[in-house]
Amino acid sequence: MIPMLPDVAVIEYPSIPLLGLQVATSMRGAIMDCPALWEAFVPMVTSLTGREFTGTSYGLSVDTNMQAGTFTYWAALPAQDLEGLDTTGFSPVTLPAGVYAATGLASLANLHEAYTFLYGPWAARQEHYSLQMTGCSFEQYDARYLEHGYLELFIPLQKK
Repeated sequence: MIPMLPDVAVIEYPSIPLLGLQVATSMRGAIMDCPALWEAFVPMVTSLTGREFTGTSYGLSVDTNMQAGTFTYWAALPAQDLEGLDTTGFSPVTLPAGVYAATGLASLANLHEAYTFLYGPWAARQEHYSLQMTGCSFEQYDARYLEHGYLELFIPLQKK
């Protein structure tokens, strides 16, 4: 059963240049690959900045191939947050501007169910928007995640 999600809002999100690490994965492999990427990424950021990072970070899913069930996942920070530092080992990626379905999650444990809900029942009820299946979906983590486990999920949309 899918847990009750908070309200889903349709919002415009700006383009943001990011720096991060990526992994090519699959729908099945993501359960291990994505956390492993974050486990490598966070110590790199801490070492680079000399402090625990408490700003906003992003988990991006791009280059999605629905037939093959594959995508590229990024753990990334805004490039401006690393300005002036030696970012060797990090690669640039851009979070694309666009229209997104956005919802908040009380816990990372609800992420799979939230994706299932947004790509299924929620999308099926939409009159003005459809899913942009090859677009970038992403999670946004900030101080609320570090304090309480709260994160936001964004799914790309297009007008019908």
